[in-house]
Amino acid sequence: MPDAEQSDPERSDAGKSDHPQANRREFLTGKSLLKQVAAAGDALADELLAGDSVASPFHAGPTIRLGSRAMACEFDVIFNPHTAGGLAIASEVLTLVDQLEDQMTVYRDESELSRLNRLAPQQPVPVEPRLFELLQRAKSLAEETGGAFDPTSGPLVALWNRCKQELRLPAERELADTLASCGIRYLEFHPEDSSLAYTHSAVSLNLGAIG
Repeated sequence: MPDAEQSDPERSDAGKSDHPQANRREFLTGKSLLKQVAAAGDALADELLAGDSVASPFHAGPTIRLGSRAMACEFDVIFNPHTAGGLAIASEVLTLVDQLEDQMTVYRDESELSRLNRLAPQQPVPVEPRLFELLQRAKSLAEETGGAFDPTSGPLVALWNRCKQELRLPAERELADTLASCGIRYLEFHPEDSSLAYTHSAVSLNLGAIG
């Protein structure tokens, strides 16, 4: 992301759970990790059904809710307090969400995407295979939509954030100059080692519209 001071709208320090493992973060970082999230949810559902196996109707009762905020969204897992292993499964789900945010956010210097934005203008940068798969999917979507979807919109996001802080709209010249540094054509994919390079020094990926 360009050097503009930004606040992170994607998360809040006010978590909803007192459990130490219930932190936050990815959404679409790849099919395999999504399957892990789905599997954890299925496991929790199986536990809930198993706990009610004594042919009795469902009754309203106390529940446990673990939640956190990530990627500008609220994530909650609600389960029966008598569910065996429910707390561990819910914590695992939220931990996976946290891992996804840590990988794809542009609001943390240490995230994998921030590292890519920093280094890719100088050299090809290897990324985690599932993230590489997501970026390839983003490239396909950009091509299919004729650029209406553009994962290289990082410079535009930075411009609008800066103008928001200055209480003004971007000037036409600012928009034109910034748009010149956006475009999927500036991304160079290397599937052999899951690496990516930028062919324009001002390119910056922002996955807010897909991740």
